[in-house]
Amino acid sequence: MKKQIHKRLPKDFVEDVMRTFCEEKISREQASELLGLSKAQLYRWREKYSAFKKKGEEFKLYNREARPTRSFAPDVEKFFHEELYYITRCEGRFKNKFNFSFLAEQAVKKFARPFSRNSIRRFALRHNYYHQESKKKRKFVSALKPQDRAFYANTIPLITSGFL
Repeated sequence: MKKQIHKRLPKDFVEDVMRTFCEEKISREQASELLGLSKAQLYRWREKYSAFKKKGEEFKLYNREARPTRSFAPDVEKFFHEELYYITRCEGRFKNKFNFSFLAEQAVKKFARPFSRNSIRRFALRHNYYHQESKKKRKFVSALKPQDRAFYANTIPLITSGFL
């Protein structure tokens, strides 16, 4: 079984292929081959692409927000909306300081059922209370100057071989 299209191909490539296919600049066979889709799948993707363009929305390969996998009861949702609204709008030291474990504990006390910290985080993401920051990888920067590097490159083999 092939990987899903959003895991195999970049969004821009799929969008370009679908646009050229809809404009009839490439054939069905060419588009199917480029995207690795069957005839039926290609036409389903064309329908999705056309629907996004009709609405004037940005084309998305994978739209999890449209169909959330889980939801809370209305009273629980109301509680989370109130708490998350307070966190994002309050003044002072707790503004935008999200502690989803603490929210889960408070919800357990109030509703007497378990809540996952991660499900509350996903709820906050879905309702635009919380915006996850991407973790940037830091590059290793050597503090040695080029002449120092040369010195250590020549000295270390001598130390390990027993000459020094």
